[in-house]
Amino acid sequence: RKLDPYFPQTGQMIAQALEREIAIHAAAHEMDKALEAAEFLQKLVPNPRYKQLVETLKDAIKANQIYLNRFQRDPGNAEHFNMAVKVAVQSHKLNLLPALIKRFKSKMEQNERNLAALAHAYNYLEDYENKEKVYQEMTALIPSDPVPWYDLAKVQMRLKKTNAAATSLAQSLTLHSQSAATNRYDIPAFTRTNITLGPLRKRPEIQKLLEPKKD
Repeated sequence: RKLDPYFPQTGQMIAQALEREIAIHAAAHEMDKALEAAEFLQKLVPNPRYKQLVETLKDAIKANQIYLNRFQRDPGNAEHFNMAVKVAVQSHKLNLLPALIKRFKSKMEQNERNLAALAHAYNYLEDYENKEKVYQEMTALIPSDPVPWYDLAKVQMRLKKTNAAATSLAQSLTLHSQSAATNRYDIPAFTRTNITLGPLRKRPEIQKLLEPKKD
């Protein structure tokens, strides 16, 4: 009865179902699928509101392509790389990431911002081996900064390199305690609560750094 074309509410019910489908795809950043459903809805129920919806989705897809084009024109730019990675991830096209990473690496300068962008991209792929290499490069580049050492410890724990992680974390905590400047991150507080670093908190050398003895 609900699918009977002579049933007055059939068109309304189909439109509502398609609207829900479009909303689900759009929320998941699956713009191609959302557009496909919106175009079908517009043909099924000619309505200015649905026409505008189709145009809006087309604009969103064009915007994503613009970000990708910007990166292709300037592949060493960390901002463009981050946006291209974001588009790929939100579009559920992780298969695009290796090519984006390869092109960025071939053009980028070796600095903190670019290395952070690279580590972020590897994280989406759960490529912890290459992420470790990036943080090792970062600790060599800015050895007095406790944050890259902390990040290195976390990724080494992911790789089950417990001893190496303990060394990296100890270095991070030591640098944090020695820093005269205001630290961006409270490394001790993060260490006390981070699940990944849990096994390291049982080590005497880490406990000593987390709760240093007062003079």
